Amino acid sequence: MEFLSFETFVSVPLLIAVYYAGAFLVPVLLFFQRKKLFAYARIANEKLRFGRVKWVLLLTFAFVVFQIFWRMMFEMIIGYFQMRDYLQQLTG
Repeated sequence: MEFLSFETFVSVPLLIAVYYAGAFLVPVLLFFQRKKLFAYARIANEKLRFGRVKWVLLLTFAFVVFQIFWRMMFEMIIGYFQMRDYLQQLTG
């Protein structure tokens, strides 16, 4: 019952598993949706007139930025849980 009443939090290994699942599954799911993404890219290319190289660079940059953001988000959550555990140990 402690887990349901939020007296006990999810563990760090579970957060790490969710991080890796998201880091690997999101690109795989995007790969399976590539036809729809290419259709959106064609429409955007007609309006913006980007070349192929610019699109590849833009998408690569966006992918790297989102992966870093995903990692930082989980590092913050894990750091919070570690601080909470340490403070709880200090108070007894």
